[in-house]
Amino acid sequence: MEEHIIENESQCEDPTGVEKAEKTRSEPITFYFLIRGRNCAKDIEKCIRTIRRQEYTNWKAVISLDKPTDNSEKIIREIIKDDGRFFLSVNNHHLGVCGNMFKIIRVAGKAFYPDDEDVVAVVDADDWITKTALTKIYAKYRKYDALITHGSYMKMTRHRRTKISKPYPRKGNVRLLAWRGSHLKTIKWKIAKKAKAEWFMHNERWLEAASDWALMFNCIEIAGLKNVFHVHDIIYYWNDKVTKKKMRMQKECSKILRRQK
Repeated sequence: MEEHIIENESQCEDPTGVEKAEKTRSEPITFYFLIRGRNCAKDIEKCIRTIRRQEYTNWKAVISLDKPTDNSEKIIREIIKDDGRFFLSVNNHHLGVCGNMFKIIRVAGKAFYPDDEDVVAVVDADDWITKTALTKIYAKYRKYDALITHGSYMKMTRHRRTKISKPYPRKGNVRLLAWRGSHLKTIKWKIAKKAKAEWFMHNERWLEAASDWALMFNCIEIAGLKNVFHVHDIIYYWNDKVTKKKMRMQKECSKILRRQK
């Protein structure tokens, strides 16, 4: 199947040409990977390869490139050209990580029309996942009727489990609790589809970092901590080669988000 390139959301139509049907709990969940990046030419091939080799095979993927300045788009087109499970969106203007997060959720809804009981999984284009990631996450959704899961991940430079890979408590103000909503983050579509641009903004501008915090804080507040479950096993590998400037920006934006209601 020819790959899909969206440069304008209004161009995004239902590729199946059929109306969406309601899904019951007895039917398999479809996972929708939301793969976000900009200049990811060095890592995107491995990222896509680890998604393709999932044991759990009922998935699709949206890739949103935020106006790249390298050859990421060319590489991705070549990789996914014969695979109709992928949908590529390329921004005409640079939005930043928060703007791109909001956009990719909207694109997923228009490209694939997920059912409410389906699940989105957020992946950075320079990271990768284990082949059992979806299998382990699927088990959480089926056993606990979860609305959100968050996982355990390893930093590539340190080759060890991160300290924040722990479960949230069953109650409390998520914005005041220690951050736990880490990779691999997954959210039922009926929650994720409620995303608003204002979640990712401050003073009417896109925040420059902490898009995952913005998404998870708001979705957890809708779902309730009692419906959030942690995957203990390592399922994600984070490319933690981050500049000091970006880390500073992450801390500043996360502080802003903790103060929001």
